[in-house]
Amino acid sequence: MVGTNEKCYEGMRIYRNAVVQHIRDTLRDKYPGNWETLLSSCFKQEEWDNIKQASIKGHRELSVQPKDAADLLSVNHFHNILDRYFGDLFPETAYWRQEAREQTKKQLLTWAKTVKDMRDPIIGHPVEASVSTDEAATMLSAAAKILVHFNHSAADDLEALADSLKDAVELPRSLEASTLPDRELIVPQFIGRQEELANLRKWIRDPFSHLRSLVGDG
Repeated sequence: MVGTNEKCYEGMRIYRNAVVQHIRDTLRDKYPGNWETLLSSCFKQEEWDNIKQASIKGHRELSVQPKDAADLLSVNHFHNILDRYFGDLFPETAYWRQEAREQTKKQLLTWAKTVKDMRDPIIGHPVEASVSTDEAATMLSAAAKILVHFNHSAADDLEALADSLKDAVELPRSLEASTLPDRELIVPQFIGRQEELANLRKWIRDPFSHLRSLVGDG
């Protein structure tokens, strides 16, 4: 059985690679002559130098070389870039009302900060530290809500990992006199309906879908 840490690390790998590729493709297409300089400008010079040193050291340990400036990034660095180049990275929002656009940007930055804070070795967990099931599920869900805007497949992978962690959490009974049977007796293991679940996840992640109704047998 795959543990919480392994699922968390796998989810962060998916998230990191998907965001890096989106940043690379978007900025390279929009600013072909100086996109790497613009990317580094999201950070103070000393901070960017530290990012380069840490990344080059990590790549050296893996016996590979970073391809470009985007390859230097980790999940801790995405907040700055999403903030600076939000309009470029999420172009569909250009056609939205200003209020909706600002609300979406705020939500995305909050989710990016959630991931950053949990993985930051100073204020969160060091890379080698154990992550609780609740923390891992929260982090994966936040990352998925960002990816759904440009990589649905990766977002679904993270949601599936988050769901597998949530299923392992012991949920408290809200009422001692509840007549509901234990959840394990109702659905010990859910099988199938993958397309319906994927559509439901996309629906739930839609920030402008406030009313939801599911109809079916109890």
